[in-house]
Amino acid sequence: MSIFSRIAEFPLIWSVIAVIAVIAATVAPDSTDTTSTPTTRQTPAAAADPGPFTGTFNADFAVQTDSQARPVDGSKPMQQVWNMRSLCRPSGCVAIAGTGVQFPVRELVFDDIGGRWVAVATSRGKCKDIDGERFDVVSLEQRPDGTMSGVWTTSNSQGCIGRRDAIFTRTADAVGVTADPANLAPRVASPAEALHGQYLLKRIFSDGRESEWTGGVRTDCVRTGEKCTSYFAIGSQPKAPTPLVFANGKWTLNADTFEDCLSGGGTAHFKWTAEFQLPQPAQDPITQLDGPGRLAVVEATCPLNAYKDYNMTIVRTGD
Repeated sequence: MSIFSRIAEFPLIWSVIAVIAVIAATVAPDSTDTTSTPTTRQTPAAAADPGPFTGTFNADFAVQTDSQARPVDGSKPMQQVWNMRSLCRPSGCVAIAGTGVQFPVRELVFDDIGGRWVAVATSRGKCKDIDGERFDVVSLEQRPDGTMSGVWTTSNSQGCIGRRDAIFTRTADAVGVTADPANLAPRVASPAEALHGQYLLKRIFSDGRESEWTGGVRTDCVRTGEKCTSYFAIGSQPKAPTPLVFANGKWTLNADTFEDCLSGGGTAHFKWTAEFQLPQPAQDPITQLDGPGRLAVVEATCPLNAYKDYNMTIVRTGD
């Protein structure tokens, strides 16, 4: 029997075959392997630094929600104490945070990007019981009352995502041991940051079938510009988030789907992969990406053919 008829055993595959199903698709921010946490030489923090994001802060994080803004079962609000040191120089403003114990890295570097303080950290974490690369992005801006507010977003290359609203309230001068931001190299912008806005995503499978959907994306990159996360969030389709990771001049998709068998019970584990090269010459914003992909069966309790190829295009439609 052909793969096309076998894949049709899964009613959700053809209704949402254009998207990446996310089941149990939330990564708990306090359950991560932090062995990859970068280290920086630390020096005693000054009693008071002149930078705009300096001091001891109560970091209040709300209940974690999933891609549909639904509270995650068992999630609770968290409060941590963060110590911050910052400074501004010709290359821009930068801050170093000594984070709370429930954050996956102990030290986090923020840059002022267009009026928002943004930090991106990578580590290893579990998504659907599969080990993968995890991105933690904290984005904050100052409010009229002097507090900093924003969001902490956690995503995984397999397709898991979660977010917590955040409020930082300054309580005192910086204390303890926090690295000196004067020792940091300037931030390096990545050409991948040009992938932002609203896009039309379309897959054409090898049997001629087509499917398409729309979604918004924002790209966040580590300070060296070497690696970025571009997570397409599709609010109208709960199983549609599409996580792309940028490195070495291209985006890759490496996500997992778990589906129930139509007959006989059981489940099947699918792997979705694709690659998209960075357009040349450079564009900002990026208007279109094209690349080949494959839907492969990793494991199944019902008979299925091994794989199915497709081509995917991502076309910008607006801001």
